[in-house]
Amino acid sequence: MGPNQAETFGLPYDTGSVMHYGPFGFAADPYTPTIRTLERIQQSTIGQRIGPSFLDFQAINAAYGCTDHCPPMHCFHNGYSHPNNCSMCACPDGFYGQFCESIRPSVGDCGGVFMASSKAQYITSPNYPRGFKTGVECFWLLRAPGQGRVFLEFMELFEFLCEDTCDKSYVEVKYHNDKRLTGARHCCSALPSQRFISFDNELVVIMRGLVGGYRGFRARFWSDAMEPIVETTEYNTPAPEISTSQRPFTLPPPTTSAAVKSTKDVFPLPFGFVTEKTPLTSVAVQLVQFHCHTLCFLQRPVHQNFQEEEEEESAAVDLGQSGLVSVPNRVEDVDTGSDNECTALETDQNPFLKIISALFSNQDSAHNRTDIPMKIPRGEH
Repeated sequence: MGPNQAETFGLPYDTGSVMHYGPFGFAADPYTPTIRTLERIQQSTIGQRIGPSFLDFQAINAAYGCTDHCPPMHCFHNGYSHPNNCSMCACPDGFYGQFCESIRPSVGDCGGVFMASSKAQYITSPNYPRGFKTGVECFWLLRAPGQGRVFLEFMELFEFLCEDTCDKSYVEVKYHNDKRLTGARHCCSALPSQRFISFDNELVVIMRGLVGGYRGFRARFWSDAMEPIVETTEYNTPAPEISTSQRPFTLPPPTTSAAVKSTKDVFPLPFGFVTEKTPLTSVAVQLVQFHCHTLCFLQRPVHQNFQEEEEEESAAVDLGQSGLVSVPNRVEDVDTGSDNECTALETDQNPFLKIISALFSNQDSAHNRTDIPMKIPRGEH
């Protein structure tokens, strides 16, 4: 139909218009429809008489110039400037907000915004399958990540008031890019067999129950796009240099050495510490006692992931299978006593001697358990 046959005001064809004929209008045979929609899933949408659709109102406002006094306004989901309040948008069915940015609130325990992923999720009508109450209205916005699409299938029991035109008790799926268009409406008790695929990354599901007492629906949805990946960046910084006025102390070369092999973060060891496969001798113990000043100036090691965790009180040194040794994080953690002497390290209660004695207790890490999700069988009608 061109501009010579009708004035469309540049608006798209709407199967949900209140002016649209029903499927059996003027039919000589009551079992043969006189009108068939090009998209067969829209067949039960045509002929509704509840009231004008969103595009009906927009055509009336365009015909009478009701929005000519409003400046251009950016509205989401194909809304337009409200003729009675130019500071807000008139929103398609299912949306609301100043700029049509939100899903419309539901009447009943249902609705909301859901992020679709490759894993199937489910939505149901209120009190499914025992029956919904009269007057419920539910609005779901199903959104896929990025440029993905949303897929939806109805399953198991399906029941609404049965009519040729679904306009009193039904579920509607809006899958077009243009959210002004009325979606595919379904009622009666025949389970819709087709799979709905959104044209963009959003799909809207609307359920109305002007007549209650029916079971309603259950549907599953998913997306062909993977879940969003958050990019992370690792920062590696050199350890800070420490300057001191004390005379440096050197140790004779060790007689035994072994490389520390670990997949965990490795922190610098202070002089005189016992490492893997080094025998615990009196010489090693004397080294720990002698170098208290070195321990007093030991700084907090820098993690490779550059995350400062203020709640940690100690850093763990990985010694392979020998266990974990706690090292002071800050200078103030070690009591230096008076006259630059580490008195706490020269007594019989030397904490490092106690820690070293505990190096030979092995602990096994707990194994994680992976739960296998139960496969939910698809119901058949």
